[in-house]
Amino acid sequence: MNTRVPGVGIHHIALRTNDYERTVEFYQEILGCTLKLAWEAADGRKLCLLDLGAGGPCIEVIGHGPDEPAATPGQFHPWMHLTLTTDDPDRVWRAAVEAGYPSVMEPKDVMLGDQPARIAFFSGPSGEVLEVFREG
Repeated sequence: MNTRVPGVGIHHIALRTNDYERTVEFYQEILGCTLKLAWEAADGRKLCLLDLGAGGPCIEVIGHGPDEPAATPGQFHPWMHLTLTTDDPDRVWRAAVEAGYPSVMEPKDVMLGDQPARIAFFSGPSGEVLEVFREG
């Protein structure tokens, strides 16, 4: 039992792609993922959560925006961040920031299509970006 981060688990890993449709098709057809949720960001990017099938972690596919140039191989790092699910994202974010790790985004409520969520981002010791996430 983790007593520092209540209800912790991996919610999703975010993957940025130049070809949204092909990426979604690959994860569904080749790897057997199922569509959990899909939405469009205000800037026109398509996003979705693909369930890996284990009743928990998902892959979030994030298409590039219509005004963004497509990245070329070698200049593009498609894995964007690791997302941990928790009952209290504010507490986890605050603990990281108070320990000296940089905030990337303060806690806030968001809508993923029709699904409300509470999220926050911070950097880890190697510069990795972590998101803490609570559905609802």
